[in-house]
Amino acid sequence: ILGIFEITNQKEIIIDDLNPNYITSGLTKIYSAFNEDFIIYDGRVGSALCYLIKQFLIEKKTNFIPTEVL
Repeated sequence: ILGIFEITNQKEIIIDDLNPNYITSGLTKIYSAFNEDFIIYDGRVGSALCYLIKQFLIEKKTNFIPTEVL
């Protein structure tokens, strides 16, 4: 399990490699400060993206809308 300083030196974060104690909203800000390649998204951004995906699929008359975007 990787610690915070090993994580900040990586080009990508693999969730399974993280110590569960490091997955907090505060520590994502630390990751972002250490490495500008880390982007912070909060729940509002995720919600807005799901809404846009759902609207796009409805507009295209898609037969399948994933439950994650409902």
